[in-house]
Formats: sequence, structure tokens, C-alpha cells
Amino acid sequence: MTRRRPRTKRRADKAHLDPYLAYLVFVAVGAGTYRMGQDLRLTLLWVVLLGTILVLAEGRSVGIEYTWAKAGQGATVGLLLSLPLLILAWEPLQVTVARLYPLGSGIALFQGVVLVAVPVEEIFFRANLRQEHGFWVAAGLYGLAGTVFFLPIMAAFPIVLAVVTVGMAILGVLYGYVALRYGLAASIACHAVVNLVLFVLPVILGSLGDKL
Repeated sequence: MTRRRPRTKRRADKAHLDPYLAYLVFVAVGAGTYRMGQDLRLTLLWVVLLGTILVLAEGRSVGIEYTWAKAGQGATVGLLLSLPLLILAWEPLQVTVARLYPLGSGIALFQGVVLVAVPVEEIFFRANLRQEHGFWVAAGLYGLAGTVFFLPIMAAFPIVLAVVTVGMAILGVLYGYVALRYGLAASIACHAVVNLVLFVLPVILGSLGDKL
């Protein structure tokens, strides 16, 4: 009995998918879909991240300890960060969101960048990557993911693409800190509030203003 356990452990280690490899798959799909419409491309990239999460999670715990208090702490951090930016950069946000996320209506945008992107990105970057390769690696690769997501529509504007990439890296540091301090559920709540306030509200409020 005792001699079989090491062999079982070796088989499990051999079957384990490293998050680095999963990230390379994400980058490869991003490169392969370069000429695809951005709405479909974003969907495919989020699906790829979801698929890698499911593979990485086989036989392992993701570690989401949810409480209202933790979610509230994360949401509060997200609100304190995003509300001033919404107020100070209302018009630039409207233009930027329309270019980055051409998903149509505000409802479709909410479904994409809040209901889909947030949990997928948080579990992959803050749970899988951070836990195995460290805080700063996860934050840096999250920033580079901005290049993967938005290179086709920002290739003609390298400075803007660089700003988006750096901005996502900074957000990666913020979300990583929230995850370390309050837990993964809090970082998901923080990310959801930031995306809701900075990406969804400008579109919804802008469309309401046009109708009035």
C-alpha cells in the first residue's frame, strides 16, 4: 500500500496543467483570432479562459470563501476606485468603452464584462496564476492580457494600447491585493463593481441621455 502512493502522486503531478501553459494557449488563441470581429473574439477568449479554469480545477479547490462581509469589502474598494474616475473621465470613458467592447447594448455589455469576464478572469489570474506563480507575475500577465484582448482594435494607437495594458496591470495589483487581504470573493466583487461603473454605466447612462 505504501509503495503505491508515490506512483499515484507522480501520475497526478504529471497530469497537472501549469497556468503558464494555459496562459500561452490564451495568447495563441488571441493571435489566431486577430482578424475576427472583436465581439466574437472577446467571447472566444473568455471561453478559453473558462476552459483552462475547468482543466486546472480538476481535483482541486478554487478556494472561494463567500460571505456578505467579504463581498461588501471588495465592492467598497471597487466603488472608491471607480466612482471618481467615472466622474472625472465621463466622456473619454464612453468613447473608450465603445471601442474596446463593441458588444452592442448595455445589457450585452453587462453580460459580457461583468457576468462572464469578471469571475473567469479573477479565478484564472487571482486564484490559479497567483497561487502558483506569485502576486507580481499574476498582475503582470493580467496587464499583458490587455494587449491580447485589444491589440486588433488598438494596433493603430500604440500609446492607447500601452495605457490600457498598464492600466490593467495596475488593476491586477489592486485585485490581487484585495484577494490577499479579503479573499477571492472580495476580489470578484471589486472587479465586478469596477467593470460595472467604468464600462457599463457610461453606455447605459449615455443611451438614456440620448433618449431624453
